[in-house]
Amino acid sequence: MGDDSVTGGAVTGGAATAGPVTGGAAQDGPSAGGPVTGGPATGDVPAAGAPAPPPDPVPLGRGLPGWSSRLAVALVGGGLTGVLAVEGTEPPFLLVHVALVGLAAALPASAAPVLVIAATAAALALSDAPAFRPAVLVAAALAHLLHVVAALAALLPLDSRVHPSALRVPAIRFVSVQLCVLGAAGLISLVPQGRVAVPLELLGLAAATALAAGSALLLRSRG
Repeated sequence: MGDDSVTGGAVTGGAATAGPVTGGAAQDGPSAGGPVTGGPATGDVPAAGAPAPPPDPVPLGRGLPGWSSRLAVALVGGGLTGVLAVEGTEPPFLLVHVALVGLAAALPASAAPVLVIAATAAALALSDAPAFRPAVLVAAALAHLLHVVAALAALLPLDSRVHPSALRVPAIRFVSVQLCVLGAAGLISLVPQGRVAVPLELLGLAAATALAAGSALLLRSRG
């Protein structure tokens, strides 16, 4: 009886019966925990929000070297010097003008381009020739072009490259402004010509210089 109670004791059988219950819990545990642990490991959920692959690069060619913009500054400034030479400007002033052009090409972000434009305007305004003449129109176009190329040269490092298509918008803006200038010049040509008082000429020159200097400072602050 004692052996039966020990052998058939519900302790052993109970343990055997309880075993599957515990084992069931053990089976339930991995089955419940499996998806939690294995879900992120598969990586299916993050794949839905993965970033799109980058687009294929568009070939643009080699482009223009960055130093070409400074060469353009020197060429345009040299054109202004040539206009003054044709107008009969004194050689000492031409030498100063050439030095300013070289400084503008070397340091386009400085005030040198503004000084080149101001010196050109002063030489033309103080001349005894008529105020409305072809040299003035050519100098106005070159001065505007110098302002544009100097701004580009100030932004482009020497070792950079720029694609010609990037210059399309500045070129369109330049042509648009010059068309307006030519239209204004045509209207001015209809006005009776006469010598403007010297104080008014100096005032106009100072206003043009201040406008050019303000534009240069605005470009530097944005850059």
